[in-house]
Amino acid sequence: MPEYLAPGVFIEEIKHGPRPIEGVSTSTAAFLGETERGTTRPKLVTSYNEYSRHFGSVFADGKYMPDALSGFFKNGGRRAYVCRITGAGALTASRDVGGLTIEAIGPGDWGNRLFVRIVGSSMTAGLAQTPIGFRLQVAYWQSDEPGCEFTDPFDPAQARAVPQPTLTEDFDDLVFDNPASPDYFTKRLEDNSALLKVSLTDDIPLTALPEAGFAALTNGADGAAPTVVDFKGENTDSDLRSGLSALDLDECREVALVTAPAAADDVVGEIRTHCENNKFRFAVIDCDANAADAGSIDPRAAWDSSHAAFYYPWVYTADLQSGARRLVPPSGLVLGLYARTDSERGVWKAPANDILRGVIDLEYHVNSGMQEVLNPRGVNAIRRFPGAAFGCGELARSPAIRSGSMSASGGCSSSWNARSTKARNGSRSNRMTSACGRG
Repeated sequence: MPEYLAPGVFIEEIKHGPRPIEGVSTSTAAFLGETERGTTRPKLVTSYNEYSRHFGSVFADGKYMPDALSGFFKNGGRRAYVCRITGAGALTASRDVGGLTIEAIGPGDWGNRLFVRIVGSSMTAGLAQTPIGFRLQVAYWQSDEPGCEFTDPFDPAQARAVPQPTLTEDFDDLVFDNPASPDYFTKRLEDNSALLKVSLTDDIPLTALPEAGFAALTNGADGAAPTVVDFKGENTDSDLRSGLSALDLDECREVALVTAPAAADDVVGEIRTHCENNKFRFAVIDCDANAADAGSIDPRAAWDSSHAAFYYPWVYTADLQSGARRLVPPSGLVLGLYARTDSERGVWKAPANDILRGVIDLEYHVNSGMQEVLNPRGVNAIRRFPGAAFGCGELARSPAIRSGSMSASGGCSSSWNARSTKARNGSRSNRMTSACGRG
């Protein structure tokens, strides 16, 4: 409390009334799955370009993380945590040079196509023009074709040689002998390199300027196909957690939506349990691909939850590399619609009767008769629907949970209609919603 010990005029501002409630994000999503490369710690990205820089692009058939993130940002998503999942036995490529241990930022065979060289820094000091530090140059190639030779893109004589690297990084004037310097190499590289991390070999301080020729990291391996254990990512050391376990950490507390594109049923079950345990998170589940018999789909038989929604069918979008039609699960696009609705209208507005951007066609077309079969089973159908749009339910069996306000509107000509449900933040009443999008 202030003291007034001398005469004078004093002004004291006193706060009164209750403190305002700060708004929290309800549209930050988490995506779990295999990626081309990258760290296994959850990484926040705010655009598809940022995702591709840290995790790569399309890399194999049946891997849909790039398509899901592209659809998320294309449909209005703004923030996403990417949780890269790797299988048992995955190894991180590395190389020891000049007292430094250089490692790929995450495990996998991709690290064997990561090349580095170390030279003296551009900045020099003294009459002898002695480099003040070192320069770390990094080049990465996405694929290794038979007979392909990777040349040094930092050498002017080889700069035009093909194939050109997919991604390069160049860190100059790195200090090696003064940990207090802001340019000390560990400080400069941390969170700035999308490809590697560098540490002291055996924690022995450097006494001489490191140097290394252009060469690849070695001994990286992909390991086995990820299982539900890998998606859970449990570890007694919090720094080594990945997947769903890492999403429980405080750094990921703003995550409200969770999905694993085209995940197996046991993985989906763990995601549903994760969302129910966190109470304020909501899961979006994809149907199986090639599910021609829509009448046999009954997700509530396996998952009875008020914290999850199930979508059918898969959709066709443009391939991120070739532009050809590519069949992908709908979860990434739907989460983008959730985020766009919350940011442009508000959490009170259901993600309904709106555009699903980027859809070219649907794998299967659902008519009104089939919709009447799917709705009671908690299936949110994406339809080509030129007329009015009506809502449906989620995966909870209880009619009290499934029922709610229903939105309907017309004038959505020649569009894709996604019947969706979103329930978030636990105490919020669940809503039957509808959404439509144009390819």
